[in-house]
Amino acid sequence: MELIKPHLSVADGAATTTSLAVAEHFGRRHDNVVMAIRNAIAEVPEEFGLLNFKESSYLNLQNKLQPMYSLSRNGFAYIAMGFTGRHAARWKVAYIEAFDKMEAALRETPWPLTTRLIEREDGLDGPIFNELLRLLKYTGQAVLLTYLIRECGYRTTLRLSMRQIEAALGYSICRQTVSKSARKLHERRLITVHCGNPHGYRVELHELVCQLRAHQLQVQVLPHEALQLLS
Repeated sequence: MELIKPHLSVADGAATTTSLAVAEHFGRRHDNVVMAIRNAIAEVPEEFGLLNFKESSYLNLQNKLQPMYSLSRNGFAYIAMGFTGRHAARWKVAYIEAFDKMEAALRETPWPLTTRLIEREDGLDGPIFNELLRLLKYTGQAVLLTYLIRECGYRTTLRLSMRQIEAALGYSICRQTVSKSARKLHERRLITVHCGNPHGYRVELHELVCQLRAHQLQVQVLPHEALQLLS
């Protein structure tokens, strides 16, 4: 039986999904989903479009920026109306239930994490650093993001060479590891990548705070359901 596991995240304190997740789960090509969203934006009232469809981008396997969208619950519902059949029905129900659970958790659980707890002259404090490591599952993503934060990469775009990154970390790392970690962080909307030589990186601090809040819900409030919902 097909595993039904919607992909949701938290942006600006609200539950969202992405056009990439919609394409994957509903068996559509991503470029067709993007086209459907752009057609919807042209058709709906401007305010509805601005509130429910946020254009962004991701790095594909060739390290090229490609367009994508984040969708609110209403944005998802609008696009999903066009999907029919038993397979689509199962995924629509699963997403509705997932949105319900995440929104309930966000309403009921205070988590006083703010950007001020991260934006410090001495970088990350201990508890936030540990939560960040758990959020990114102790991967190269955590190493790269921690370094960018400690270099104040949330205030300005950092243009870094491999030599600079290696010098800061104190050990040699593979260029492929850095590229893969940067791509994954960009897909999660935790950093913005500016192509060039060297590449530029900027930490999306507000999005990081939102995801840490969601992860805190996962760890403390709904350890079983949220583990599936928020991972």
